[in-house]
Amino acid sequence: MLLKSPLVHFFLIASLVFAAQLWQQKNNAEKAVVAVSLPELEALYIQSSHKGTAPKPLLRASLSYFVDQTLLYHEGLRLGLIQNDIVIINRLLKNMNFIAPGQAENPEGVNIENEAEIADSGMKHIEQALEMGMLDNDPVIRRRVIQMAEQFIKNQHVMTKPTEEQLQTYIEEHAEQYQLSPHLNMQQVFFTETNDRDAEQWATLTKQLQNNDGAINTLGESSILPRQLKHADKRNIARYFGQDFAEQVAALSIDKWQGPIKSDYGNHLVKISDKQAGGLPPIKQVQSRVLIEWQHSQREDYYQSYLETLRQQYSVQADGHAQVPATEFADYWLEQWL
Repeated sequence: MLLKSPLVHFFLIASLVFAAQLWQQKNNAEKAVVAVSLPELEALYIQSSHKGTAPKPLLRASLSYFVDQTLLYHEGLRLGLIQNDIVIINRLLKNMNFIAPGQAENPEGVNIENEAEIADSGMKHIEQALEMGMLDNDPVIRRRVIQMAEQFIKNQHVMTKPTEEQLQTYIEEHAEQYQLSPHLNMQQVFFTETNDRDAEQWATLTKQLQNNDGAINTLGESSILPRQLKHADKRNIARYFGQDFAEQVAALSIDKWQGPIKSDYGNHLVKISDKQAGGLPPIKQVQSRVLIEWQHSQREDYYQSYLETLRQQYSVQADGHAQVPATEFADYWLEQWL
């Protein structure tokens, strides 16, 4: 293949760098205006439609996302991120080889002396691909440029080490992500409903368990249910015994055998040995996780700020329509469609 030779690889990269520089020079004067095609917008409307109609909130979200992706693509090109990207080089060559089979590949049996000729041919194919609009119209290349732009922007954020106070504030602002459910340690002895017992009999069994820790292993009946659960919240308990059982157990006092409590399977005598209220965990307990998520949020905030700056800088123009500020593009097309 054409890209196996380092010399050919070098010439192709140089070709793409040169083409990117030409693209930047050509578009520098009008880089604040991004052109989009009506077929793109029509496809967007169809994709957002359900049974022939598209909900306004969905259309607005789709249009806003479309604009952001378009701006990121052009920003990636403006920043020259396509330079030296072997994925894009390969894609352009494959596209040209599809149009003109065999011409964008290295013929078998070519000697090293012919590498310059092969490189020249490859450069011409790259230039032809760019002239044919393959850079803008190929969805794989477009997605690649957008991904590179997103990553480049996020990596521009200079990360500083947060203080413990900043991490604590982050936990409190995202309490729903760190909130601990109330949990408890529980032991239970199971009895089927076929052996009905009166209150005196239940009291006797409860007393035996209270006075002899080993009785948990001799009383009750065999089942697949766990005899004890540790650090279990209501959801864990309900998974084994049912929701009603979990609600009743959560209300029990600790350090004594109580019951019978009915579950989906029968009756149980239950002892709660430890019960912890829910709430936010100590920062030391979740510090590593919080640090990672705090850093991610900082990059995301920077990225969103950068994206908002792009929206303020660019206008977008569809075929046959006026230039519209990127911030107003969704509203403009909602008026056209609805």
